[in-house]
Amino acid sequence: MLPLTSSLAQTSTLLITNGTSVFVPNGAEICADFITVHFGGSLVTEDPSGICAGSSVTGDIEEVEIIPTEFALYQNYPNPFNPGTLIKYQLPEKSFVSIKVYDLLGEELATLVNEEKSAGSYDVNFDAGQLSSGFYIYTIKAGNFTSTKKMILMK
Repeated sequence: MLPLTSSLAQTSTLLITNGTSVFVPNGAEICADFITVHFGGSLVTEDPSGICAGSSVTGDIEEVEIIPTEFALYQNYPNPFNPGTLIKYQLPEKSFVSIKVYDLLGEELATLVNEEKSAGSYDVNFDAGQLSSGFYIYTIKAGNFTSTKKMILMK
């Protein structure tokens, strides 16, 4: 597997072929106008937000999907929010996923996700229009992974 190099980090066209793999480490960024993956090549990253393609990402399959290497729950955006916010998460493997929202007393207010999901990156919208201003907690459980974050609703 080839590590990200400065020559790859800013290029107009990135072509990955013949079983070559390019690894983009967490915190690094690779930007290209065109990214093409063919003939068994692969683009591997810990953080999909580090890959940006100006025009297109193509490959031998209908859709190129970047599979995360670890479980993650990201901070909601925007935060503070009113009344809606976006929660992003990623799964490195097929898992049963549960994402729930709680108040600070631990009362469950909403179930945003409660189903099996394939490996990949996802986002879910949370509409807090019926709730009052304050701090709320959201938790993901996926396989043996659990993570909790705080969010602020300001009306």
